[in-house]
Amino acid sequence: MKKWIAGTLLFVLLIAAFINNEGKRYNGYDPDSPYIGYSGPMYSVVSLRDDDLMTVQERNVSFDFSTYQDDWFDTGYIDFLRQQEWYDATMEKQLKELRQFKGVYSDDVLLKDTYTIQNHSSAEETAVLVYPFVSNISEISERRPELFLNGQQIHTDIRYGYVWNGARRVCNNSNQEYRELLKDNAYLDHALSEERYNLPDLPCHVYKVTYEYDPQITEKAPFLRIRVSYDPSRTALTGFNCSRYPEDNEMVFSMRMYDPQINIPHYCLILAAGEKPEDIQFSFFENGDPTVDKTSDQETPVHTEIREMPLEEAVRECSDLMFNSLQSYGQPALGLTVSEEQFFECSKELMSHFRLFEMGDPAQEFSDLGDLFTETLTDERLCFAVTEISVQGNDAVTFEAVSLKKGSQCWWKEKSAGKRMYELAVNVGNVFRTDKIHAVLSHTDLIRIMENDMGFEEKEGALETELDSKKEYYTLIVKRKK
Repeated sequence: MKKWIAGTLLFVLLIAAFINNEGKRYNGYDPDSPYIGYSGPMYSVVSLRDDDLMTVQERNVSFDFSTYQDDWFDTGYIDFLRQQEWYDATMEKQLKELRQFKGVYSDDVLLKDTYTIQNHSSAEETAVLVYPFVSNISEISERRPELFLNGQQIHTDIRYGYVWNGARRVCNNSNQEYRELLKDNAYLDHALSEERYNLPDLPCHVYKVTYEYDPQITEKAPFLRIRVSYDPSRTALTGFNCSRYPEDNEMVFSMRMYDPQINIPHYCLILAAGEKPEDIQFSFFENGDPTVDKTSDQETPVHTEIREMPLEEAVRECSDLMFNSLQSYGQPALGLTVSEEQFFECSKELMSHFRLFEMGDPAQEFSDLGDLFTETLTDERLCFAVTEISVQGNDAVTFEAVSLKKGSQCWWKEKSAGKRMYELAVNVGNVFRTDKIHAVLSHTDLIRIMENDMGFEEKEGALETELDSKKEYYTLIVKRKK
């Protein structure tokens, strides 16, 4: 967990302003929900076999709350951060602000989900197993389950599923979206399919805008205004490394040219899908609304390179630039858990849902492609760990999935503050069904059990109970002991 924080803290600082301003788009802002953020349930393993030759004889679920004692301020982690090249005064300030909370603790539970799988055939049988879990791409290395067969870790492919289910975001503070997603098992086809979303088959003119740094100009008027005249019925416009502001038959882009505190790109890309824009003009301005003319009298030292290519190729280029930038600044392990191709395909889902490149009224959801790529990275989605196992004839094996599960946060009201909710999905979708489910809580000295329908009693030590395999969901709500 501490290693993951090293990879993500800088990135979090870089996008903090974006999340603060745009947080209403993310799950956790539904006033009718009891949760600030719903992190999805813990799932059961799914078999793609359509017969009963392989069945689950017994299932054991262990909730280990030892992770609740992990305060990374007291682990020497700060010294590690200060040794990094990218650590600066801004980072130090952010850490001091975090330190006032007297610790940053995990609200993850270590989940061990163990199955005894019996082969009833006299011959060796194989099965493709799918283990659903909820994560975003940024946290995938932290959230992905490790799969074991008879105690030995086995190869696992990670597939990235839906962010959107029809017209609603999947993670919307309710397990109802997940139930709708799983009810007809269509999610299995989606999990295993390599075919995703297609962008419109359109030509695209890509304007790469660069400038010659001149402190006499850019220190006084540090923003570049790019005003594009176009026909919205024939051209769809968006940008990368710049923000856009739609107007009647015009699109105004703004780009920050100079900031002595941070290292920013000295270029931006404007993508015009469809017909080539009628005109493009550049000017510097000091601050405020870029659609209001406050143009500097200085000559604008701007260079524009124009290329024409298919839209898919242009967007892929931007996606790869974002992916490589994330790996360079704060997400060095990103390429180990998701490929450039997977990142691009997941981003196209958002582009398709918001009709980013359709003609007509321009989509308002994202200020630029960087905004959309950030949401691709941070949106929670239903993901899948996929593996294949073999079981000898008339034999049984032990299959286990081990993962860190994030708790859903309750509203910060007096009686709910600090509560974390964990849901266990038992009988949802095409799961391996069993009559025997044994559940265990460990390290209960670190938590208070606030509510549960599993049969756990409020006392310290390891707690055990038996669950009904016919029930869809079980709920456990706990709170850290002070």
